[in-house]
Amino acid sequence: MTVLMLLVAHVQLSYPQTSVSDAAVRIVPTRLQLFEYNSVHFTCEGFNVSAGWKVRNIKEFIPKCSKCTVTTTVTYAIDYALASDSGEYWCEGGGGERSNTVSITVTAGSVILESPALPVMEGDAVTLSCRERETSSNLTADFYKDGLLIGTSSTGHMTIHSVSKSDDSLYKCRISAAGESPGSRLSVRASDKEINFSRHYYLRLWIRITVILVLQLLVMGLLYWKKQLHLHTVLLQAKVNEPNKDIYAVVKKGKKKKG
Repeated sequence: MTVLMLLVAHVQLSYPQTSVSDAAVRIVPTRLQLFEYNSVHFTCEGFNVSAGWKVRNIKEFIPKCSKCTVTTTVTYAIDYALASDSGEYWCEGGGGERSNTVSITVTAGSVILESPALPVMEGDAVTLSCRERETSSNLTADFYKDGLLIGTSSTGHMTIHSVSKSDDSLYKCRISAAGESPGSRLSVRASDKEINFSRHYYLRLWIRITVILVLQLLVMGLLYWKKQLHLHTVLLQAKVNEPNKDIYAVVKKGKKKKG
């Protein structure tokens, strides 16, 4: 019984739950890395974003974008970013609700890594690009994953054709004549098929455990009922055989004789 209860607790903890980062509202930046004095835009996407949702970081709220085209969502912008603007940003509602967070890096250096601003799905193709501040032409670049060199490209671009969870890591790049970029994390999430399989698996496992627990309770109840019925039968028989004696004394005497 104890083992089953522990297993049930494990299933409840393992079953996919909705977290704060899976909220209906999410923050979408235009980029994760940028040079100083470049601009970056943030958009709050999701349900009811017009009801007091704003973009902020740990220090302050970000102003609305005055130059952006009017859409159904609200866009906020830092027009001339400084290195001090680096950090985490999120959408925040009027009641203190928060979306997921994104980490932005503003560098005074000469090289940045362009990577997906949002998590990518397993199986997708992802291109990483190494850019130098002073030129728009392609330069040879080295690409690093968690500090280890994983490839060199003469075009400054590297494509991972089918990403997996093992590609969820910190990436940076280096152009020999210009320097090294800051690091940015590539986030990889499970495919919809894998998520659905996981949910169905835990649902089936939960149903099986529930059935086992119910059957075990039924067996325990039947055993208890059988024991009580036997005791009732013994008491009734003792009452018939020796009506003038104390029933429990007779039953106790009978048990001693059997022993």
